[in-house]
Parts: sequence; C-alpha cells; structure tokens
Amino acid sequence: MRLAYNSVAFHHSALDDVIPLLQLLGYDAIELNAETLPWASPHVTPTMGREERHQLKQLLRRSSLSVSSISAHINLIPPDALARRNAVAFVKGCIDLASDLETAVVHGLSGSPAEGLPRALAWEWLMTALHACLEHATARGVTFALEPVVNMLVCDSHTMRRLQEDMADSRLKVNFDPSHLQVHGDDPARAVRDLGPTIVHVHIKDAAGTPEKYEFPPLGMGQVDFEGVLRGLGEVGYDGFVSIEYEANAFGYPGEPHEIARESRRFIEEIARRALGGTHWRS
Repeated sequence: MRLAYNSVAFHHSALDDVIPLLQLLGYDAIELNAETLPWASPHVTPTMGREERHQLKQLLRRSSLSVSSISAHINLIPPDALARRNAVAFVKGCIDLASDLETAVVHGLSGSPAEGLPRALAWEWLMTALHACLEHATARGVTFALEPVVNMLVCDSHTMRRLQEDMADSRLKVNFDPSHLQVHGDDPARAVRDLGPTIVHVHIKDAAGTPEKYEFPPLGMGQVDFEGVLRGLGEVGYDGFVSIEYEANAFGYPGEPHEIARESRRFIEEIARRALGGTHWRS
C-alpha cells in the first residue's frame, strides 16, 4: 500500500505549496479534490485549461508525487434532467482530467433523492448515470469508483453491494471510506472483506455518531477500527493507495494543516505497523 493525503484539508492553500509540503512530510501521493463543499473550494475542476494541466503535471513530477485519485463528488440524481446531465458531464470532465494527469482512479457518490422522489426511480437514474460514467472512463483508460456516503442513496456496504448486483458491471469499483460505514452501523473491518476485490482506493477518516447526528473527528478520536480495516485490506490483497481525508475542521476541530498532516501520518504509520508488520508501505 502507498500513503496519500486529500488536498481538501489544505483548501486555503495553492497546490504549488501543498504538493512540495506533502512530499517533504513523506507522503507518496496527493488526492486531488474537485468537489465544492460548503466549507471548501476545489483544487481542480474540469474547466482547467491545457496549460494549467501541464503546469500541474510538471509540479507533480518535480515533487515525485503521484495523484492517488480525483474526488469528483457531485449529486448524480437531482430531480431535474438537465442537472443530471450536467452532473454526468462534470464526472466525465474529471475523468478527462485524470487521464491528462495520468491518474488511474476517479471516484464519485450517488447523491440523495429529493424529498418525495421514489427511491426506485432514483435508483434507475443512478444506474443510468453510472453507466455513462463507466463508458467514458473505459474509453479514457481510467477506473471509476463509487464511494458510499452517509445519508445518501448508496450509504453503506449493503447498498453498495446491491448496486453492484443490479448493475452487473465489473467495471464499477469502490472507494472505501470506513467513516460513512461506521456512522450507518456497518462494521468497516467486515465490509472491507466483503467489498475487497472491487476496492481501488481507500480513505482514512474517523467517525462517531449516527446518521441523525454524526461527526468526522481527528484520527483516533472516533469509533473506526483502523487496525481491523488495514488488516482486512492486507488479507484481501489490496495494494493501492490509502488516502488520509481530514474533514474534522468542519466539525469544530480546528488545527494547523501542516501539523495535522504530520500527525495523521504518524497515527496511520503506527496502526499499520500493528496491523501489517514492518513492510506495510511500498515505494
């Protein structure tokens, strides 16, 4: 496995500063955030021009840093048909960006059904959108994965497995984030074994609470069994990136981003030593 860090934690900083810093802190890769959040703007978007993409690629090469994935999170099932087409176009644009940056994985989410919308209809819309994303990803040589996210149509390992069964498309992979599963009462250590063959990217994020009231605190302050998750990843033969996604600042845990990245790496290194032994990271 290799260690990455999600750029969302540095949403106030430019990639020109973030990428060399992560290299200095010993990370192997950066996960690029393309999602617009209430508290954070994206670092990359499909609207990036050719020259901007070239400059980013050169910066990554100078820092010897890979891109573990691009987070193309957008609601794929809004009630308006034009909005759904625009959402798919956004994901396709992120897939094109990933191809330009020689990035293997783009991941998205399902979104939540609008009030009053039948879940069966939302489910059909989601599968239609995902089919279009998968076709485009295949054409561009990129793997597309879905992340189960709290309170969304696909929110845990059970809904993810049902989606995989209904779509019957082996190209649909999983971005495994234990925090969302934890909130929904799922057992992340068990879920990683259930979903193992289809996991292509992993988030490291802690969680506590229920779907009605939850938070994503700093690593070690929540309820996620990271040792069990990493041990499970080892057992299923996962050899991709694990990416630390720090969103605790949105839940009342302020901190200096540089120090958070440093301490997060120390935390997961210690967990990995216990779970996987001395040769847990590869270069």
